[in-house]
Order: sequence, then C-alpha cells, then structure tokens
Amino acid sequence: MLFVVHSLTVDALCRFLQGKPAKDVPRHEMDQMGRQYPYCTVVGFEELTNKTWRLGATALPPVTYLEFSNRPNTDFLTR
Repeated sequence: MLFVVHSLTVDALCRFLQGKPAKDVPRHEMDQMGRQYPYCTVVGFEELTNKTWRLGATALPPVTYLEFSNRPNTDFLTR
C-alpha cells in the first residue's frame, strides 16, 4: 500500500502499525512535525508472519542536498 499524506498522518499511521495507542499530539509536537518527517519522507513497514508490522529498511535511499534531507527522525518515529 502507498499512502501519500501529511506528516501528522504519517505519525498516526506509524503509531497504528507499531501497535502503539492513539494519543492526542501536543501542540509543540505538531508545530515540529515537519522537522521529524521532512518533505518527501518515505517510511516503509513490512508485515511479519504473525500479522504485526515492523519498521523496514529504507524503502528508498534518502535524498540529501546541502542542509536538507528527507530522512525521517527514527527516534521520534518509534517513540
């Protein structure tokens, strides 16, 4: 499946696929969400045999140019 969504939805989908509880996102986290999931971020998950999902290896290599990278903050993603 391919989801083309905004950073808040990326965060919600990642939490759901990791089996983490839904939560209200604090305003300060919402304001910084674009830094955690930069423009054109690609996040890949793989379904395991037990029907759970695991954060997969990078689906596409990150694009880095000058001071920009589309690599997500994995510490934030797995919080």
